Amino acid sequence: MGTIADKLAKLAATKADLKAALAEKGQTVGDVFSTYPAVVRAIETGGKKTIITYDFLAASAEFYFVNSDNELKHYIRQSFSETVLSGQLIFCKCGSGVARNIFVEGAKIVESYNDMMSDYIIFVSD
Repeated sequence: MGTIADKLAKLAATKADLKAALAEKGQTVGDVFSTYPAVVRAIETGGKKTIITYDFLAASAEFYFVNSDNELKHYIRQSFSETVLSGQLIFCKCGSGVARNIFVEGAKIVESYNDMMSDYIIFVSD
C-alpha cells in the first residue's frame, strides 16, 4: 500500500474527489472530513414532489388514483377538483371512446388526444 505519506496523499485525494462529487449534487461541503456523512444524508432522493390542485374534466369518466394523503380515490363524475402530487400516476377509464392524456409539469398542463382508445392513463409528471 505504500508509505504513510502515500496513504495520506491517497486520503487527501479521496477527500477532494468526494467533496467535488457532493458539490455536483448541490451540497455545500466544508473542509472537515467528519462532516461529510451528514452532507451525504442531506441529499434528497427519489425526486422532489410538488402538490398540485387540479380540476379534472371528462365526459362520463372513472378516475382512480392515490391522493397526496396516500388514500385511494375513485371518481365517477364529469368534473372534480383534487390535490395530487407531481409525478403521480392516475388511471382513467373513459366510456366516451375519446382518450385524453394530461401531463402536469409543475403547474403547467399539457393535453393530447387520441380517438382510438377508450382506456387511458393520466400522468402527473415531475
